[in-house]
Amino acid sequence: MLPARVASLGVGGRSQQRIRASRRSGSFHFGRLPADVPDVRVRELGDGTGEGSAAVDEGRVSTHLDVLTRLRTQFPSTVATWLALMFAICIPYFTLQRFQWGEPVVVPVTPIDDAIAFEPAWVWGYLSIAPLVALAPAMATRPVELRAFGWGLLALIVPSFVCFALFPVPGPRPDGAELPDGGLFGWLVSVDTVYNSLPSLHAGLTAYMCGYLDVVWLGAETARRRWIARLLLGAWACGILYATLATKQHWFWDLPPGIALGWLAVWVASRVMRR
Repeated sequence: MLPARVASLGVGGRSQQRIRASRRSGSFHFGRLPADVPDVRVRELGDGTGEGSAAVDEGRVSTHLDVLTRLRTQFPSTVATWLALMFAICIPYFTLQRFQWGEPVVVPVTPIDDAIAFEPAWVWGYLSIAPLVALAPAMATRPVELRAFGWGLLALIVPSFVCFALFPVPGPRPDGAELPDGGLFGWLVSVDTVYNSLPSLHAGLTAYMCGYLDVVWLGAETARRRWIARLLLGAWACGILYATLATKQHWFWDLPPGIALGWLAVWVASRVMRR
C-alpha cells in the first residue's frame, strides 16, 4: 500500500516540493510535507496522465514532464555536457585514427557483410547518431542524472579508445575509386579514416543513449507513451546500426562488442543514480 504522503525532490534545482497523495481519490497534489517523510521514487500513481504524475521505486523521484520542460530544467548544465561530449569523444577519436600503437587487425567477413550493399545515401542514418547523443542528457532533470551520464559515457569510451589504439581494425569502406565525389558522404570520408572500427562506437553510443533515455525519461511516462517511445527509439537505433553497415563504416563483428559496452554504460549510470 502506498503511503498517504510521499516526499519528492524538486526538479531542475528548484526548492524542494512535496507530493501529497489522497487515499480517497488516489490522486496527487503538490504541497509541503514534514522533512521526516521518506523520499521514494514515484511511478504512475493516480491516473498517470497529468504533468505532475510520478512514480515510486528505489528511493529516487522522476516526475512526468513534457520534453520542453525537461529541456529547461537543466539547460545550462546540459549545454556544458554537450561541450564536454565534443571534447571527450571527438578529440581522442580523430587522434587515434591517425596514430595506432598496434598492428592492424583483420576481422572475418560474414554473410551479413556480403549481403548488405554499399549505399552512401545511408550516411544520413549514420550521422543521426549526433541528435540522439544530444537528446539523452537533455532529458535529465537532476544533477545526479547528468553525473551518471558522464560516468556511463566513460565506461563506454575508455575501453573503446584502448582497443582503437592497441588493436586497430580497418573498416570495410571501398577504395577511393568507388566512393562518390562530394556530398555529405564525401565530407565524412574526408574527416573519418577507415580505422576505429572495432568496437563500433556508433553501436555503443546508440545502445547507451537508448538505455539511458529509458531510465531517466521513459520510466516516468505512462505505459502507452513509454511503449510508443520505445518503438520509435528502437526503429531509430536499428536505422543507425544498419547505416553503419550500409555505408561500410563497420563490419558486422564490430557491432556486438559496441552494444555490449553500451549496456555496460547503462548499468554504470544506473548504479550512480541509485547512490
